[in-house]
Amino acid sequence: MAAKKQFYIDMNHLEDGIYQGYASCEQVKKTSKKTNFYGFYTLEEAKRALNEALKDESNEIQNDTKVRKKEFPNTYAFTDGSYNPKTMVYGYGGFLVHDGCRYELTGSGNDADIAGSRNVAGEVLGAMAAVKKAMELGIKKLTLYYDYEGIKKWTIQGPMGWKANKPLTQNYKRFIEEADIDIDFIHVKGHSDIPGNEEADRLAKRAVGID
Repeated sequence: MAAKKQFYIDMNHLEDGIYQGYASCEQVKKTSKKTNFYGFYTLEEAKRALNEALKDESNEIQNDTKVRKKEFPNTYAFTDGSYNPKTMVYGYGGFLVHDGCRYELTGSGNDADIAGSRNVAGEVLGAMAAVKKAMELGIKKLTLYYDYEGIKKWTIQGPMGWKANKPLTQNYKRFIEEADIDIDFIHVKGHSDIPGNEEADRLAKRAVGID
């Protein structure tokens, strides 16, 4: 008989720790709509994943503080995506800063196969545009600030990551894996008065024709 997963963590509620047996997870689902359980075969695997997730959460808080204090590395980029439902155009906006020089990043498209992903298409293409620009400049390390979780999640293997189910995200995952550059992904909260993110959002909207 194949082994069954016996230990679980809720990625949306890390503070709840480790659950034993899926029956305990089902009880939580009855009272909470936003759960995201991942299962493990051993307690050691669950503990390791939980510690890694808590560490990432702590790093996000520290990174957010640095962004608000405008403590940026030598090379960084902000990107964002947008979608115009009237024209079915998706697009991205943002900028890359290297050695004090600023490079604007904008683009749009209306491919029917991609447009179904709406603003997510722009988020993905914007991140790729930043990485492409960095490599074009010969940069070996880039800090990428983004507000859509998938930008990092689709690049991670295992329970911490998201599965790339569509050609768009599969292509993105493959592109990041093959990119000859070290990328530090930093998540920032969208629409929270972070200047770089607000500027990327403005440029993304302009790219799809939204004032």
